[in-house]
Amino acid sequence: MSFVRNNRKNIDDDSAVYLRITVDGKRSEISTKTYVHSLKWNSAKGRVKGTSEESRRLNNSIESFEIRARCVYSFLMEKGKMITAEIIKNAVDVTNIFCAV
Repeated sequence: MSFVRNNRKNIDDDSAVYLRITVDGKRSEISTKTYVHSLKWNSAKGRVKGTSEESRRLNNSIESFEIRARCVYSFLMEKGKMITAEIIKNAVDVTNIFCAV
């Protein structure tokens, strides 16, 4: 799993951040409904740069998608279900589950 910025920019020069899910070489993306300016995006880390309150809020929002995707993956593995990028994407899109860490 990784986070990527869409190259299409809105009027404020911000771009949407997507969670990219790859399973067996097949990829699916889901919008995190988060927008980040290119100068504030660390593409190597897949996170917003900085320690400001806004950066922390955006990174928390982004990380919640990763946690949900990993929870879905773990659940499917545990139940012996088929796992595809599309199945994880659809489950993350409709669920609001929290994992015990």
